[in-house]
Amino acid sequence: MHDERVDLSGPSALEMQHQQLAQLLSLQQEQLNVLQAQTREIVAAIRDVQRSSRQSDVAINNVTMSFGDMVSLFVRSGLAAVPAMIILSIIGALVFAVLSGVLVACGAMAFR
Repeated sequence: MHDERVDLSGPSALEMQHQQLAQLLSLQQEQLNVLQAQTREIVAAIRDVQRSSRQSDVAINNVTMSFGDMVSLFVRSGLAAVPAMIILSIIGALVFAVLSGVLVACGAMAFR
């Protein structure tokens, strides 16, 4: 038979586990404090970025242009609108043609 004796003179296994758990708890508390501090820093940085992005909005209060520059701007804008009007006219003509064809076909069927 095997005879094992337990040495009770030193700290028991339960006391050692209790000490180790207490150490782990203190380490976790330190890590939690560090994470909370980092979170506060990140939130502060995000707020700073949000504030600076609001401040970077552009507002034009006054435009000073000579008469010649203003005429040039309007002429260029008018010329730039010509291709857009051509495209919109083509689309409108196509829609008109399709709807006319559908309505004529419906009218022809109604009189048969």
